Amino acid sequence: MRFGFRTLSLTKRIAARTSVKRIVRHSLGFKAPHGFGWFTNPKRALYNRIYNRMTLDFFTFLKKLFGSAWSPTPVEPLNLAEKSITTAPISNATRESSIDGIANKKRPEAPHSMEITTGMNLSNASAYAIFAGIPFGLDHAEVRRLMTSKGYVFDYTDTNYEIYKGIVANTGSDIIMFYDDSNALAKVCVNLQTSEHDFREKYSQLHDQLIKKYGNPKQDYHFFQWPYSEEDEYQDTPFLAGKAVFSAYWPQPDAVSQLSITITMQLRVSIAYEGPTWPACADARRDESVQDL
Repeated sequence: MRFGFRTLSLTKRIAARTSVKRIVRHSLGFKAPHGFGWFTNPKRALYNRIYNRMTLDFFTFLKKLFGSAWSPTPVEPLNLAEKSITTAPISNATRESSIDGIANKKRPEAPHSMEITTGMNLSNASAYAIFAGIPFGLDHAEVRRLMTSKGYVFDYTDTNYEIYKGIVANTGSDIIMFYDDSNALAKVCVNLQTSEHDFREKYSQLHDQLIKKYGNPKQDYHFFQWPYSEEDEYQDTPFLAGKAVFSAYWPQPDAVSQLSITITMQLRVSIAYEGPTWPACADARRDESVQDL
């Protein structure tokens, strides 16, 4: 059994990510859930457990040593308006389910041992944080005109929201514009279509970009829940299981609505901009959704 840094091997890193076995297990759904190795191959599971505790990956060591300031690839700027793209269509049922989840999203509960970073409170700022220079309070027609002028492509509309597609921070994205009962823009949610290979890196990049622009977040969550930890071999598994929370929150000038960034259970990086009318609007719609109970 080794101890210390693991031997760097570029060929093995490439082979592990391009092997037929990996493609079958990850893409076709044949991969066993996290922790099932103790049942399928106890000897190998024990070896891997000890190996992961006694050895350290060199790049992981650099990230822990220098924090999010170090990255093996250059940090991309947060470009809020770039060329448009076309993505695969989704069903209305899937779309409605995703929209309801975004609209009713609540701040995560941190464990008692979790330290929450406190920093800048935007209640002292003179204006709300907004997406692509589009202010809150505009109607559907004006929002669509501005979004189209910035290169975003209109995709779908419903009573309370519209969806646009485009490129944000060099990543294909869905931009959802929520409207209040007076048909005025109340919230913008930018969902970057990240994958299992880049969602952590993209989150760190945009998290740092938002800090540069708005200061330290009022609340900054970064933790894994048992039985997962930062050292787990497959970093996507805790997020898919809902056992990892990476999110940050900046209060808007009214100290009720907020700007936030988070990693979703679908391994997407989501940035939400809430306007002054959104908190009351969200509460009213939440009450309406359960009034028949």
